[in-house]
Amino acid sequence: MPSIVLVQVHRAGEAEGDEERDGLGSGVVINEDGDILTSLHVVTQSLGITVTFADGTGVSADVIAEVP
Repeated sequence: MPSIVLVQVHRAGEAEGDEERDGLGSGVVINEDGDILTSLHVVTQSLGITVTFADGTGVSADVIAEVP
């Protein structure tokens, strides 16, 4: 099972009328269910998240919990 992933995030601009912007971060697969741990700032205010594994496989992802 791949354990390190690239986290690509699409998010809205910070103020009304701002352009949408993308962000990048990394994450770690933490269990057999495929849950991924990453820093909160990577996924904050995300409109969409794509996770890419080392073998190039990409999947969409959702935030299931946040701990500030």
